Amino acid sequence: CEQSVEEVLIQAKTLLEKIKVYEIRIQAYTSQQKLLEAISIGREVLKKFGINFPQNPTPEDIQKGLEETATLISDKTIEQLKNLPSIKDKHQLAIMRIASSMIPPAYIADQMLFPLIILSQVNLSIQHGNGALSAFCYACYAILLKSIIDDIESSNKFGRLALDLAEEFDYKDIKAKTYYVNGAFIIHSNSHIKETLPILLKAYKLGLEIGSLDFVGYSAKEICHHSFFIGKELTELEEQIENYIDVLDTLKQFTTSNCCKIFRQSILNFQS
Repeated sequence: CEQSVEEVLIQAKTLLEKIKVYEIRIQAYTSQQKLLEAISIGREVLKKFGINFPQNPTPEDIQKGLEETATLISDKTIEQLKNLPSIKDKHQLAIMRIASSMIPPAYIADQMLFPLIILSQVNLSIQHGNGALSAFCYACYAILLKSIIDDIESSNKFGRLALDLAEEFDYKDIKAKTYYVNGAFIIHSNSHIKETLPILLKAYKLGLEIGSLDFVGYSAKEICHHSFFIGKELTELEEQIENYIDVLDTLKQFTTSNCCKIFRQSILNFQS
């Protein structure tokens, strides 16, 4: 597989022709838990487009980025953001694809870089128009609004914006990502945590349907997590979690499977 990737990169004549291969490589490394390698590939590709992130981001870099994005959106309503024109520039679309691929590994392995990637893509959408991946980026921006700025109201609005755009563009892989982010991070800010389960299940099923195995794992983990904390009947929940573990092990999603195994062991401990 790696040899095939190298052959494609050699044969491709332009950077745009190589984007899908770079994207696949980032996703493959992420699935293999080679997170820093995945991030490094993304950085190198974005440099070719003139996009550079600090090698060691600081809180000051994040604060500056938040302020820049806040300035860009200050004169726009959520409805205006939803109705931005569609992005046409192929280079900007390529940047968004690579940057969005970097978001999952950065969230896990480089949380100082994570906000900068998201902010750059929100800025790109505002300046060049919405693409399908804007839905995922707006959902991730809602995470920043909630976790860094503690602005729950705005976080919920951007989460809703993300869902609306995901439905409008109707790409299953982006729906899966956007559903997951809302279910895992946003909805329970002002709703009971049980309200997250239907949308996480949608993300899980879509991930299975299209082969987005990393988001199958992320969604299953959160379903088990949230089901555990809402006090679901333990015998039934233990069986449900065991089923998710079997699926994740079959798909070689061992990191998220191990998280589910921790929840299952906690249930067994309560039952003993």
